[in-house]
Amino acid sequence: MSNEGLSASPKAHRWDAIFSTECAARQPSIMQSLHLVLRDPNILSLGPGVAPRDLYPFDNISLRSKSGTDGENFWLESTKSESVQTGQDYDLSTALDYGQATGSPQLLSLVKDHVKTYHSPLYADWESVLTVGSTSALDIALRMFTERGDHIIVEEYTYPAVMETGRPLGVRFTDVKIDEQGAIPESLDELLGSWDEVHAGKRPRIIYLVPTGQNPTGATASPDRRRDIYRVAQKWDLYILEDDPYYFFQYEEPRHAGKTTKPVELAKTLLPSYLSMDTDGRVFRMDSLSKIIAPGLRMGWITVSEQVAERFVRVQETSVQNPSGLSQFAMFKLLQHWSHEGFTEWILRLQSTYLSKRDVLKTLIDTHLPSSVISYDQPRGGFFIWLRIDCTRHPQYHYKTPRQIEEEIYTKVIQQGALVLPGSWFQPDRGLERPDVFFRISFAPPTAAKMEEVMKRFDIALRICFGLNK
Repeated sequence: MSNEGLSASPKAHRWDAIFSTECAARQPSIMQSLHLVLRDPNILSLGPGVAPRDLYPFDNISLRSKSGTDGENFWLESTKSESVQTGQDYDLSTALDYGQATGSPQLLSLVKDHVKTYHSPLYADWESVLTVGSTSALDIALRMFTERGDHIIVEEYTYPAVMETGRPLGVRFTDVKIDEQGAIPESLDELLGSWDEVHAGKRPRIIYLVPTGQNPTGATASPDRRRDIYRVAQKWDLYILEDDPYYFFQYEEPRHAGKTTKPVELAKTLLPSYLSMDTDGRVFRMDSLSKIIAPGLRMGWITVSEQVAERFVRVQETSVQNPSGLSQFAMFKLLQHWSHEGFTEWILRLQSTYLSKRDVLKTLIDTHLPSSVISYDQPRGGFFIWLRIDCTRHPQYHYKTPRQIEEEIYTKVIQQGALVLPGSWFQPDRGLERPDVFFRISFAPPTAAKMEEVMKRFDIALRICFGLNK
């Protein structure tokens, strides 16, 4: 890959030492190699066993879409013969055909432009690969970098799918302490420095982090915090899995939908990603369309060193192969219509929407929930508020464990016809009894009216459990 303007930049470190046996053993797919041959339009092929394109039972596609700022509707359209009519090399027929494991070259080119604008990697040999969403990317990453019995470091409350994916692979999870900015660098350094390989096994080489609007706590790491974590990772040669689906939902500076902003200007207002400060190629960054476009597209991308990208592709080409051709094509047409400026306008609109929804939920918490029991930190990003429950105020505090109090509250909330998620669901070790009780609530999907009704029902449940008067 050629990254113009980076010829003087350093190259990434080699990561052979952390590749799993499975990862190191993978060879290129013979069938996927045909894509290189078939790029030549003069080749007459009897090779692939694929149906002729005129037998695909879809002749055209039309999607009604929205512009970024004002929500004005427009149509995205394509036919199977569009490439013949326009001279373009990407149409509905191509989208319906077998694709490359790296993803559509046309869409991938737009993604790389996006990465340069918002993250501007500091090393020369970086690469992006389209994925079937971050859950799939995470699954492949764990297969690439771990053997049975290995430890991965995670925050003491984290996204459950990490454990649910890793445990069947024999991965063990060790948590690092967190505060309102996520993982604490001093705690991470102490954890690694005091690691006893004789009794605990080999020291972890991987850390999984959600640095912006962390799921479930809503924590967002400051630039200094990210730099400190990165320095600890360099000290102990940790490889960072950066899962950042909420990256664009940062609420520190006022932003307004309808304001025309160039992509480079928006990029300046955003916190630096781990990728943007990575000089070693030690960050495996996962981006997703699930929060900024739609989860059902099942599409995202990773940005990593060329060495890691090549190994990732070897896994992807013989498993999921590539994201849905229709999803890729729809995104390409949308981004082509929007341009980078239109994407910026869309992000500004989403930021404004979710900031307003966060503030609505904060007001409803302060209005309806008992302050003697509930406290929280204002989230600076993401979709979640992390409610802290003072279980010492429970009338049976000396007779019930925090987990039992949590379960009582959860059950009562369900009985009232509402749902909030218990903090213990996000613990790496669900069997560990912690002294605190938390609940995660999301302001992303519901309307203000529904949020208010949930808070009223949550309030009733808490007052029943804690014996509080209205």
